Amino acid sequence: MLAAGPSVARLGGGKLRLGRTAGPGIPGFVLTAISRRALGHCLRTWSRLYRILFLVAMGACSRESTEPVTRSFASMGTQASVTVAAEYRDRLPELTEAVHEVLRRLEDQLSTYRSDSEISRLAAAAGRFPISVSADTRRILELARRYGELSRGAFDVTVAPLVQLWGFGRRARHSVPDPEVIEDRLRLVNFRSIELQGGSAFLPAGMSLDLGGIGKGFAVDKAVEVLRRSGVRAAMVDLGGNIRVLGQAEPGTSWTIGIRNPFESERVLGVIKLPDGMAVATSGNYERFVEIGGRRYSHIIDPRTGYPVEGMAGVTVVSPDATGSDALSTALFVLGVESGFEVLKDVPGTEALFIRDRDPVELWLTPGMATLFTAVPEYEPAIRVLSAEARK
Repeated sequence: MLAAGPSVARLGGGKLRLGRTAGPGIPGFVLTAISRRALGHCLRTWSRLYRILFLVAMGACSRESTEPVTRSFASMGTQASVTVAAEYRDRLPELTEAVHEVLRRLEDQLSTYRSDSEISRLAAAAGRFPISVSADTRRILELARRYGELSRGAFDVTVAPLVQLWGFGRRARHSVPDPEVIEDRLRLVNFRSIELQGGSAFLPAGMSLDLGGIGKGFAVDKAVEVLRRSGVRAAMVDLGGNIRVLGQAEPGTSWTIGIRNPFESERVLGVIKLPDGMAVATSGNYERFVEIGGRRYSHIIDPRTGYPVEGMAGVTVVSPDATGSDALSTALFVLGVESGFEVLKDVPGTEALFIRDRDPVELWLTPGMATLFTAVPEYEPAIRVLSAEARK
């Protein structure tokens, strides 16, 4: 819609009138009572106006033509979207369908809510026999073991028995589990027990997997691979807040991601500008939790202790791939600021923003994150940049 503004000229001074005339065979609206000079002036004025309106319209169309376009859909139990730069506008439907197909396939393989998925069949066969798995399932289990080692056990996909115990599975919980039961379930948590050989995988008896801290990131990476193979060089894939980008949103403009305040979800703390190929994910205690006896417990379980994590409100990680940002945001949430910062020394190209669960809000940034994150003015005083001294 065009609105009159400073760039739109006003008509004035002409003797042009539009009026209805009497008599048959005469057009309904005609020019009346106007001199040749006035007519010429008015035509020149209208000509100038049309040129201005044309330029304004073309400018609006030009701006619109450079803006990215998005298509959203439901997948893997959450909201997904594919956004592409304007040059790929006409291909958005086919690209979205290609991404959707990849996500459907991975959900069939990795979902714990599908009894016939490879992950569910692996748990059902635990302690009895190995099962054949796809290349993608094998790869995500390899990566899960890698991030388990890297995080010193703070990330562990075999945490599923504890997740179920605390009521984050299919059954709600109304009381805190007994310490003896928690200790018993802890014996079933050990990512090093995942056995992979060729095209098969095996779990010891009683063990099961929860890929909630890595699966969506892995799926985003696979989706981005599809876009790259399709020749797309500027796009963004978002799967429930697990995001990875290619290129730029518009020429000279980075993809920009808003970071919500974990204590006031309708407010934004600031934005992160993502370079080409980078990914971002956030783990927090503000969306999923259980209340037992009037106390709120985070859905993120510390696999080393068996208890929900306390002391952290949110962790955002920027990484070269979405699998890493997904797994590490979970791991750093468990580890906390100091230990998490220590772990990141072994992960090149990865940065983090930590928010402790306390008021007033404090934003603890790794040095690299400080170059990517811009706080809204009211939160600028809350920024703390981590350093060797801050770890002490």
